[in-house]
Amino acid sequence: MSGDPAEIRRQIERTRERLGETADAIRYKMDVPSRFRERFGEAATTTMQDPLRLAAGATMVGFIAGLVVPMTGLERRALPKMRRTLLHAAGWLNPLEAARRFWQGA
Repeated sequence: MSGDPAEIRRQIERTRERLGETADAIRYKMDVPSRFRERFGEAATTTMQDPLRLAAGATMVGFIAGLVVPMTGLERRALPKMRRTLLHAAGWLNPLEAARRFWQGA
């Protein structure tokens, strides 16, 4: 380290600049609400401009929630009847019913 006063002043100024940058970075990291608005404000604007993306995202969230949340006893009991009703409404048969009808010639 030199004893030159001008060099010492330059080092002090560089140190102050680095400390200022560090303080700004810490301030930015601590300001969570502004970072949230900055990040998700753009996403909300984009989503509102594209309703199809919003619908796809909501469907995906619902699907994942349905996979994660366990079925209740009522849902477990109602599922076979609902499955049969939906398959019948769609004109599909379960494999056993299809085999039975095939062998009976129906």
